[in-house]
Amino acid sequence: MSGRGVTRARRLIDAGLLAHDRAAVAVTERLGLPGPADPARVIAVKLFDGLDVEVLPGRGFDVGDVRLAGVPLSWISPVADARPLPSPGGGAWLERFTGGLIATCGLRNIGPARDGQGLHGDLGQRPARVLGIERGVEAAAEGGRVWARLRAEIDDAAVFGASLRVHRTLTVSSSVAADGRPEHRVDLIDEVENLGAGVTPVSLLYHVNLGAPAVLPGTRVEVSAARTAARDPHPEVPDWSTLPTPVDVLTEAVFEHHDVEVDDEGFAHARVLAASAPVSGDVRGGADRAGDVRAGADPHGGPAHEIDVAWSAATLPRLFQWALPTRDRWALGIEPANAPLFGSDRDAPHAGAPLLAADERRRHELRITIR
Repeated sequence: MSGRGVTRARRLIDAGLLAHDRAAVAVTERLGLPGPADPARVIAVKLFDGLDVEVLPGRGFDVGDVRLAGVPLSWISPVADARPLPSPGGGAWLERFTGGLIATCGLRNIGPARDGQGLHGDLGQRPARVLGIERGVEAAAEGGRVWARLRAEIDDAAVFGASLRVHRTLTVSSSVAADGRPEHRVDLIDEVENLGAGVTPVSLLYHVNLGAPAVLPGTRVEVSAARTAARDPHPEVPDWSTLPTPVDVLTEAVFEHHDVEVDDEGFAHARVLAASAPVSGDVRGGADRAGDVRAGADPHGGPAHEIDVAWSAATLPRLFQWALPTRDRWALGIEPANAPLFGSDRDAPHAGAPLLAADERRRHELRITIR
């Protein structure tokens, strides 16, 4: 989107040339590809000259494919079956991991399966009740902003167990920043409420997934943390701060960034500075055969995308990073969380998950900004 795109939408409305604001902000509902017995339900948000976002009501109101000017920003996994699992035990979560910008993990477990709870829990397999959809186009004199806001509830309740409800608000917007550059955002607010009679542990992790061409070999990750620890040795990803050349072995790398610096608003940040390159030919031989990979530069001379992932540090005090450097799987995950994924901390009661008292609500915020 050009910096003039949002302003142009507002001016067209002010001039009486657009009969309805849905010309600038379209929100439609559809099913997935025709043919499957149970195609995925999708709410599609399309902003004027801006962001295209898929929201998945049947998958915990998570955010699926996200595109800018038709080009994917989110990671699209090799898994095509988007149907929710009725009972995702063990490692079955991976059978429906279709990627998408935000895959929410929890509420009874994050990380490896334990105590009868499957890998990453089942929140992203639960249906959402859609409560409302709003949209707007703001004044061109103020730089302009087009937006859509969607609200939903997701229940996680059992007859002889905990009773939790997630009140979710998703806001998708495109605007013009103070420096004149276009700015696109996906803002998520989750208020987790304990509707039961007793105290219950709540695990929560936001799996933010980025793929090519938004992230390429040489893409940098910036996190201001006291220290960073790897879960396992992984020679294929020798440096967490720079994405490597793709490898042919099926592998992953997982890091935890400890004590991430917090800004004045109480948000911590991870910044992804895209490396742009004409990725052509055979890159098996290393970066020197992948073209001119220049972090923070565009092949046409302009700045590349910067993606800022920010989260409420008080309720999401941990940050994990996932790198999938394998050819034909290539992905980067930025994962704010409230509980540990690995290490001795998982030996604590409830695998280190914080407790939520009866009738208590706890607010978690995630902001993804693309510039």
